[in-house]
Amino acid sequence: MSEHNFLSSELEVAVNNSNSDVNEHLNDDNVKNKFDDKVLLRLQNMAVTPLLWHFVLPAILANSISAVTNAIQTTIQKNVMGNIGIAASAIVQPLELMLTMYTSVGLSGGAVSFISPALGRQDLKTAQKYLMHYMFIYLVFIVLVPLCTLPWLPTLVLLLGAPENSDLQKYAIQYGTISFSLATVFYFINYGFGNILRADSRSVFNGVKQIITACLELLFYYIFYYGIVAKGHVQLYTNALAPVLANALSASVVICMFIPFKKLFKRFQLKFSVSGWRPFSFRVVFEIIYFAIPDWLAQFQIPLMIMVANALLKRISNSYAQTEQWITNLGVVYKMSPLIAVTNQSFSYAFGPSFQVY
Repeated sequence: MSEHNFLSSELEVAVNNSNSDVNEHLNDDNVKNKFDDKVLLRLQNMAVTPLLWHFVLPAILANSISAVTNAIQTTIQKNVMGNIGIAASAIVQPLELMLTMYTSVGLSGGAVSFISPALGRQDLKTAQKYLMHYMFIYLVFIVLVPLCTLPWLPTLVLLLGAPENSDLQKYAIQYGTISFSLATVFYFINYGFGNILRADSRSVFNGVKQIITACLELLFYYIFYYGIVAKGHVQLYTNALAPVLANALSASVVICMFIPFKKLFKRFQLKFSVSGWRPFSFRVVFEIIYFAIPDWLAQFQIPLMIMVANALLKRISNSYAQTEQWITNLGVVYKMSPLIAVTNQSFSYAFGPSFQVY
């Protein structure tokens, strides 16, 4: 192996043809599929700089388009509902992102920290084990998040900055009802399992999926706001349903990659299998969570600051209108923040936890 190959386990999945331990974990068909994977074979001997840009460029493009569509969504919301639409979603959205998107990305990053090196060693059994234990964590979270938020949602939105008995509280509850139930299910699949796809060199696929999801969100926002809200049915359920439906459609494609079909997606190595739970190990669960903590510490900072700021703005404002205006302004800044971190996020995909030295 050349010195360049130590940089990414995604290269090492395709090499070591002479590894005598492969047959302990893979049947002959899987071994054949592994070395028939044209993507991995092409990346095997690629130079370091082109390799990094191969993974970075799809992420830069996807993150840029997502940030722009997010800005357009905010404009649609402002034009149809005014400040109250932005303010109501801005009250709930930081906590929503923490419990759904950021939690799933962090946990999947923890799982990938073990899956990628295992694939680099052609140890599919270990990779499958961590995939299925991540699946267990996913099943636990999609039950815990609704149970811990929905019963106390009216009180929760008050703590997050909504004035009591106000339209802002009413709309925030509507938004949170969808966000902490359906969004949890599909965000975990789309962002969590989608992140695991990168462990098997599917960064381009994941980038295309992210772009399609962003465009679908924008389409659903336009349909719901101008087809329902603008015609007098003023509510914020549709504001949460738009991204949920978009993520549900793309999540259905992501999940198909992991289903062991007989003919479809045969070249993708990681598949759902109950054998990954035999024997079940809580140590593996704790390892995934432990390796997710650094990512959570980084991702949770801004949402936490926004939540604290919203609560403080409610306390120091002199009127309901002032509270709504201040939270709206802060919400717009928060919604535009992805534009600032586009390249930083993108390069983190290339220099992620999948790098392994042998």
